[in-house]
Amino acid sequence: MEYFEKTYRNWRVLLFRANIMIACIMILVEFFMYFIIRGNGLALPSMRRYLFRYLLIPAAANTGAILSGYLLMKRRPNSELVNYIPPVQLAFICMVAASVHYIFSITFGIFGIPIFTTVIYSDQKLTNRVGRVCYLFLTVSLIFRRLSPPEFGKDHFFAEEAIIAFVIVFLCEKVCNVIIEFQEEKSGILERSYLSQLKMQDQLNRDQKTGLYGNTIFMNTLDCMVRSSAETGDKIALAVMDIDDFKKVNDTFGHLNGDSVIHAIAELMKQNVDSNRFTARFGGEEFAVIFTGDAADEAGLFLERFRLEFERLTYGFTREPITVSIGLAVWESGWTSEELFNYADTALYAAKDKGKNRVEIFQEI
Repeated sequence: MEYFEKTYRNWRVLLFRANIMIACIMILVEFFMYFIIRGNGLALPSMRRYLFRYLLIPAAANTGAILSGYLLMKRRPNSELVNYIPPVQLAFICMVAASVHYIFSITFGIFGIPIFTTVIYSDQKLTNRVGRVCYLFLTVSLIFRRLSPPEFGKDHFFAEEAIIAFVIVFLCEKVCNVIIEFQEEKSGILERSYLSQLKMQDQLNRDQKTGLYGNTIFMNTLDCMVRSSAETGDKIALAVMDIDDFKKVNDTFGHLNGDSVIHAIAELMKQNVDSNRFTARFGGEEFAVIFTGDAADEAGLFLERFRLEFERLTYGFTREPITVSIGLAVWESGWTSEELFNYADTALYAAKDKGKNRVEIFQEI
């Protein structure tokens, strides 16, 4: 969401600059048009009246709209209505142009331009609301034309041209809505495809038997977390565990029953996982947990509870408890991920040597 807000902010700035450019171009065009028309010998009002009507009043109106929009964008940058400012500004500039040059019927068709700028935001509500603003400003321009004294005889086609102008604005609004619907449908397809790829990648990263993350993603994650801890000083600990006498379980009760033990410890790990504990199966009966943040401080207590919970599990093929040995190493500055893993593995071997079914913490000599 934050990324889209940044994108919208950039586009608002671009549209605002475009509005300033359009207003400046209008002033220059009006200025040079006076001399062009005069050079062709066409009838013109006095220069003072021309400058007042076609330069000063439009320039003042456009400047007021631009300054007002600028202040609103500065004072309320996070307002929900801030995206409306550039299109409404442009609609106002179009109204000024259409009101000043109402004798040119084509000016009543330019109200479609502000509506098309709203396609950037892919928001039908915004498009429809800006469309209503354009209807309002078009109505004001037509009223101004109707009430102004005719400059080239009677206004014979006012009704027809007004209808055509409203139809153009209506069609622009409908076309923009169709474009937005297409964008939304395309974005939905891309989003579903992306989520599907993420899901597929996540499945590839997981052990197929247990659903825990596999060896490759485990080692990559451990390396990233150790590098991050080296930069930030955050706490991190690693536990490796091995089901005791698992080969005997397979040989005595069969591999299917052995698999049920694997599933049991995996499910127990899943029940205890959270954002500060990353669990993985990196070997046959070997599992690992990466602890970060506050969880690293309580890793020893957590693992002791986990060991007791696993020991209390029962199985249909044996009355004897099946246990697990666990080695824990708490990362210290200067250790690599390989060293952290080796130290946790060393603690695991120490737990095996001391009779199994225990948690051993690595102590550097």
